[in-house]
Amino acid sequence: MYVNDCQILNNGSDGIFVGLGSYLFLTGSTIQSNGYNGGGNGITVNLAGTVYLTGDATNVGNMILNNQGNGVSSSHGTVHIPGGTNSTISGNSGDGVLLDAASVGGIVGVTITGNVGHGVRIGDLSFAQFKGGGNSINGNNSPNVLCDAVVYAVRGVKSATSDTNCPPDISPLP
Repeated sequence: MYVNDCQILNNGSDGIFVGLGSYLFLTGSTIQSNGYNGGGNGITVNLAGTVYLTGDATNVGNMILNNQGNGVSSSHGTVHIPGGTNSTISGNSGDGVLLDAASVGGIVGVTITGNVGHGVRIGDLSFAQFKGGGNSINGNNSPNVLCDAVVYAVRGVKSATSDTNCPPDISPLP
């Protein structure tokens, strides 16, 4: 599904739910102030769902703001924020982006700031890649990028932020 230049505001639960193998391409939209009936997320990705947060033709990104839960929350899902999207994830009552339970995230060129939780939280069996540059992940609960899993994989986090508890990159074995 493609959603362009849309506003999803003031829902009692999640603003958007993507699950069961579904794909959502979200472009130039605002997801704001959702979850007032119990801490819902701006976007929930679950059960092999995939969400792409992309910019529109004039490079206007997505705004995920002031939701009562996480900005984007993924459990067994995939979250892509490609470079050059000018997206902002800010002011959410939970984490900016939560990747948990075998989730995958590609985070490039996004501003994640002012969230009550961490900017990006990488949970159990999840993978996050901060590729290239252009990320601004600061002003969230410290550390801004949190690896809180028993088993995790992270690559390139140093290009995104210096405030992290994630281990340094390890070279793959031959």
